[in-house]
Amino acid sequence: MEKRTLFAVLIIMIIYWVSMNYIWKPQPPVQNDIKNTVQAKAETNTSSEEPSLDNIIITEGLINKDIPVVKDIKIENEFIDVTFTNLGGKINNITMKKYTESNKKTLVQLVPKNKNLLDVKLRFNNQAQDLANIPMEYEIVNTDSSQTLFFFIKDAKGNKTFEKTITLKNDYVLDFGIKANNVSSLTGYQISFDSGINLTEDNPASVKDKKNTFKVITQINNERQETLLRKMDKAKKSAGRLDWAAVRSKYFLYALVPEKKIETKDIDIFQVNESPAFRVNVEFSKVVSQFEDHYKLYLGPVDYDRLSKFNNGMEEIAELGGKWIRFISKFFLKLLGFMHKFIPNYGIVIIIFALLLKLILSPLTHKTMQSAKKMQEINPLMKEIQQKYKNDPVRLNQELRQLYKEHKVNPMGGCLPILLQMPIFFALYPVLRYAIDLRQATFFSYLTDLSEPDPFWILPILMGISMFVQQKMSMPKTDTDEFKKMDEKQQAAMQSQKMMLYIMPVMMFFIFKSMPSGLVLYWMVFNLLQIIQTVIQNNMQKKKAYL
Repeated sequence: MEKRTLFAVLIIMIIYWVSMNYIWKPQPPVQNDIKNTVQAKAETNTSSEEPSLDNIIITEGLINKDIPVVKDIKIENEFIDVTFTNLGGKINNITMKKYTESNKKTLVQLVPKNKNLLDVKLRFNNQAQDLANIPMEYEIVNTDSSQTLFFFIKDAKGNKTFEKTITLKNDYVLDFGIKANNVSSLTGYQISFDSGINLTEDNPASVKDKKNTFKVITQINNERQETLLRKMDKAKKSAGRLDWAAVRSKYFLYALVPEKKIETKDIDIFQVNESPAFRVNVEFSKVVSQFEDHYKLYLGPVDYDRLSKFNNGMEEIAELGGKWIRFISKFFLKLLGFMHKFIPNYGIVIIIFALLLKLILSPLTHKTMQSAKKMQEINPLMKEIQQKYKNDPVRLNQELRQLYKEHKVNPMGGCLPILLQMPIFFALYPVLRYAIDLRQATFFSYLTDLSEPDPFWILPILMGISMFVQQKMSMPKTDTDEFKKMDEKQQAAMQSQKMMLYIMPVMMFFIFKSMPSGLVLYWMVFNLLQIIQTVIQNNMQKKKAYL
């Protein structure tokens, strides 16, 4: 491999790592609409414009003080267990039945301890009524296909003045509705997702990277906007027609999806207890005495296929790299998932995946190795041309091109396999790092999560060794007669290439040691397959020469 190729690989790797962590993160688009503004605030959890919370209209004389407080009202299916309190009809906890924490025993809990979400606040001109601590009556209606939980407040005549409805069917999607009747001077309401979301991965890499993986993502006026946790030192506001809003961690999220596009007064985005949060503020176009709005709640994993079913852009929440590489990442995600249906071990799946790619690329690699061999053979002729036309660069290039053409040699052929590998590497990186299917994917022994870095650096070390061996086998020897016939410039280039033989694997080790172990496994296996191909091809050439 040429010196410039080695440098190119290193630079590409560094640029990609920086891009994935700091550049490709989508930034909030600049909006020309007056409504779509972003305002910094000094306080992250409260707003200076918040109206006073007087007991008006809906609560005045209508609350039954004898309603007991219940904090363990539960609806569930085979995927999810959602626990509510009748204090405001809020969610206390969300349990993922299909996913466990790092110990692989404790089920994942999404809501932080002593926190809750789905609080509703009603607004009346310059006043508001927070329902968070109001005990509500409730009932559960079960059918063969769903569970519906009703929370409601009644007036003195027994009429329902406020009602909150949550229906759980299958999967991680809940129907959510809020309704008010015979309530004068209503101007809007607020829905809060201000509990934060638990860090479900307790390994050092995930804890360190929390500020880059935890975020609030919204789609407003058909424009997707992201706010990373590390950028939530100050609260922000944004407004417009809401398609959906979500809080996500590395692998899980809460999402609020209106059944019809809601024109929001604003969406508050902030952090609470080092976790992202948001509140949606809806303002009616006129004062009303009743309203009814419906939403979908998604409370589950960041699963590309599940999110795609919403058909509203939510699949973009899944991390699949930059726009130019996403179509390859999606293909790899589906291919790995398909292979895993037949092979239960993702480590073996990755090895077979590397083998398949090697088989596909092997004809090109074969031609590249042949080209490199021919380049060595015509080196004396190149030297003669360079010496003859050293004072005429134009003629020199013409003669070299003619020489390459006569001997059917491509001087850039050695770069092609590496260049083809780069898009594959870039596409695999987000799949292996963020895909929920790869979470806690075990290979063997201590490698219990291929989406996280190798804790003992064994794979990165083996990868560096395999890279050294591969480069060593393809590097021309410096103790041959051909080397001695080279001029000083050519010999210096060869010596520099030899130096890179030792430097490059070390540099790649430091880059790869913080990458998903599944990606390092793929790269190491590909190197080993390249070594095997080189040995086979060299033996075949020796046999031909002997014959």
